[in-house]
Amino acid sequence: MLLAGLTLGACSSDSDDNTANNGTAYTAVSVNEAPAWAIDWSHDQSAPDWQEPRPGDYEFWSVLLVQIEPQLQPFVADDDLMAVFIGSQLRGLSKPAVNVGNNRQDKSFLIKAYSNEGDKGKIEVTLKYYDAANKRILTFNNPIKKR
Repeated sequence: MLLAGLTLGACSSDSDDNTANNGTAYTAVSVNEAPAWAIDWSHDQSAPDWQEPRPGDYEFWSVLLVQIEPQLQPFVADDDLMAVFIGSQLRGLSKPAVNVGNNRQDKSFLIKAYSNEGDKGKIEVTLKYYDAANKRILTFNNPIKKR
């Protein structure tokens, strides 16, 4: 079981003055045809109790679009969850998947993820996808480099 595609949008500060990020926002794009998702097949997993992060705790935010592989589209359900973690902290959560683009059959997760790491050169981002139909949590790690 695989998912395909991760697109990260421009990171930004919610303040009017963009100097908090040294005057630069950045965009990182990572598209993976067959990403290396780690899956625990040993037992069924219940839906995780992931809670939305509190936006006031963070200085920056990014918009992420996570596209589901076409072969998995029929299994996408309203109970699925997509979460973004930096370290062990949940920084963004999306439920349910939405239609993006012209093809009304394709489901994607649109996530607003929060961060205080605007001045770091590399951030290790972990995506966790709860597939409710198959009762599995899929995990994908991806380093994001500031450009």
